[in-house]
Amino acid sequence: MDNSKEFVTDEDELRRRDLEDLRAVLALPEGRRVLRRVLRTAGPLTLGVGDTADATSFRQGGRWLGLWLLAEALAADAATAAVLLTDYATEQGAIHA
Repeated sequence: MDNSKEFVTDEDELRRRDLEDLRAVLALPEGRRVLRRVLRTAGPLTLGVGDTADATSFRQGGRWLGLWLLAEALAADAATAAVLLTDYATEQGAIHA
């Protein structure tokens, strides 16, 4: 394994590599399962409202992470990300208050 490019400083190259890495994860059934688990935990399709202000803040932070992950997946591979989103959204409890 070549680690010579492990630390990239050019922002364009770093972005390209990040999207390439995400495409590799999305290409694997195991990778999509892991991402669905993250989405299930983050709850990007929920309202993110809790019983207290602190609980709501916590849930909103997780929701933001899920939305960010979906946006990154769409940027990396829109077709595969759409399948990932559909699979996640059709799980029981994915869309709720």
